[in-house]
This record gives sequence, C-alpha cells and structure tokens, in this order.
Amino acid sequence: MSTHSKLSAVPDEDLTFKQFGQAAICMLEAMRYCNWDPSHIEMFISFWGNIEKHPWQYSCITHQQRALLVYQEQQCLNWHKTVSSPNAFSLAVVNEMMLITTLNDLKDSTDEQQAKFIQEVSLTIPVVLLSYHTLHLMVHTICQSCHCTAHDICTPCHCAAHINHILHHCTAYAALSHTQCH
Repeated sequence: MSTHSKLSAVPDEDLTFKQFGQAAICMLEAMRYCNWDPSHIEMFISFWGNIEKHPWQYSCITHQQRALLVYQEQQCLNWHKTVSSPNAFSLAVVNEMMLITTLNDLKDSTDEQQAKFIQEVSLTIPVVLLSYHTLHLMVHTICQSCHCTAHDICTPCHCAAHINHILHHCTAYAALSHTQCH
C-alpha cells in the first residue's frame, strides 16, 4: 500500500505505475532505515524491478497492467506471512503462472460485475424500448446467472415468455416476485 495522504492509503492495485515506482523507492528507503536484512532488500529491488519492466506494464490491455499490481500486492503479503517459516520463498523472480492466475481471477471478477450491472440496469429499462436482440442478450445473461434454460428457446415469438420469466422466476428479480428460478 502506498500513502496517498497522511490520513488515507491507496491499495497497490489502484496505483498508477508511476505511483508504484515512487512507492517502491520510499519502501526501500524505509527498509534500509529500519535495518532490514540486506538480502531481503535486494530481493525486493529485484522483484519490483521485474514488475516495472514486465511486458504487461506496457500492454494496452488494462487487465494485464492491473494484474501486475494485484499480483505484487498479493505476493508481498504472502511473503510477509511466510518469511519466518519453512514455507518462506523469494520474490526475486515473477511467478508467471501465478500472474496468469491473477489475471484470470480479475477477468472473472469483471465478468461477474458486468453481469450484475446488466441485471440491475435491465430493471430500470422499459421493456418496450428494447430491440429483440438486446432483449435476447439480457435474457441470456440473466438466465445464465441463475442456471435456467429459458434462453434456449429464445425466438422473437417467445419475447413475452422471456419477459415473464425474468419478472417472475429469475433469482436476480426475486425482489419483484419473491420466487427463485425453477
């Protein structure tokens, strides 16, 4: 974590790479001031240097950039938890498999957030204003989230049935109907 002001902190994953670089320098200075083991300081220099020069930092895919910062935050926490145990490990080299796992977790989280957003927004859009294609996409997304099969029969003549399904059966709309998806 980097300090944003004296009263608030910004999680590492929310930093820009410029802020991350500045925070790493401050952290290394603090480590030296507190007389950390020189081998640990060297390990962090290598680790943060590898994060800063990793190809994903320059990617136009924001998930890859964010994954680097989330990965480094998680790995630093894990290192601190294990440093005094037999499970201690070195951060000097980026674990590419863990980095890919972090990226996939971020993508999954984003997909879930988007599905939730579609469900919430669809409650506020009058159905008569939706095209068949838009309605089909919304029904398909909502039905996938509650694991039902109503979207399998989606044709223009079934729109009314799908609207009814959304309003009366899907878990996402249980607040309206007080029922669960069958």
